[in-house]
Amino acid sequence: MDKPVKYISMVALATPLIILSIFLIQVFMDGLPHLSLDFIFGSPSYDPSEMGIFPVIIGSIYIVGVSSVLSFLMGLGLSIYLVEFVTNERIKNLVYFVVDMLAGVPSVVYGLVGLGFIGYVLGAGRSVLTGSITMAFLILPLTVVATLEAFRSIPESLKMTAYSLGASRQEVVANVLIPLGLARALTGSILAVARALGEAAPILVISGLLFTKKVPISLLDEFTVLPLYIFNLVTRPQPIYKELASAVIIVLIAIFMLVSLTSIYFRLKYSYRLYEV
Repeated sequence: MDKPVKYISMVALATPLIILSIFLIQVFMDGLPHLSLDFIFGSPSYDPSEMGIFPVIIGSIYIVGVSSVLSFLMGLGLSIYLVEFVTNERIKNLVYFVVDMLAGVPSVVYGLVGLGFIGYVLGAGRSVLTGSITMAFLILPLTVVATLEAFRSIPESLKMTAYSLGASRQEVVANVLIPLGLARALTGSILAVARALGEAAPILVISGLLFTKKVPISLLDEFTVLPLYIFNLVTRPQPIYKELASAVIIVLIAIFMLVSLTSIYFRLKYSYRLYEV
């Protein structure tokens, strides 16, 4: 009985890896010949031989960077509040219910609400700021779950020891909870960063741009992102655009790897072993 289960598990693991490998090999074969400094630092053009993606890269970095920071700070604050300051179980259950509801909302709804409220009511328009705040709320449930699990994994005895030595609740949060939980919280937040980098539906609603030559400088500038630009390329019938889309996918993967490595760096930098506390 163990062998069939073992083989089925191996097949279940190998099948998606093989499919992903085939996809990546095809993408790299099509896209690598088009990758160059001119392509990365150039501006979008209707001429495939002169096409660049620099404004799109900056837009993606803006959205991912700002939304990730906002989401992490909100998730960190909410998790600390739930773990240390809320004693009423009804309030906790209500917050958990709201977070679960946010996780189940379609991403395009976030785009519509973000554009309607932040863009039009608050006057931010179709800007980087509107997109970043919207994406921050989109990935907030993932951040909250990762941060909550990180704080819950901290042994209760450490906090009780700090309290017994006369530490206040704020001191326990600053010197025990955050140092021990921050590394795991950052690790879990990588999933949120990946979702922010790959989302296209809410950004399509907010930005509305599939093509732009303007590099976003401030948070109030218009923008577009790599997933939308890939969509723009693959919908064109000429084969050259499919190859250029593969090149953009490679850049998107590279940015995700860079963001992940940055997160891992901060995780290792702020890691604390239990015996160091």
